[in-house]
Amino acid sequence: MQRRELEFLIEFGHSEAFKFPDMVERGLLPENYLVDATELVRVLPSAGVINIVVCGDPDRNRLMVLWGGYITPVSKKIVL
Repeated sequence: MQRRELEFLIEFGHSEAFKFPDMVERGLLPENYLVDATELVRVLPSAGVINIVVCGDPDRNRLMVLWGGYITPVSKKIVL
């Protein structure tokens, strides 16, 4: 995806307005995102931002995708 397309989605798709330089400065994106607006960048900065959660009723089929940039996930085993 071109940098300008991804930056548009990030800037206008969240409650806080983010520009790539701000995100790099905060450590949310690596420095290789600071390229020309027409150059290609990865949609995800690393595989570490993908979190998979399995829970719920096995007889129900439902999927939800949430933006996870504001949290640090943890794993906890729950025994019923």
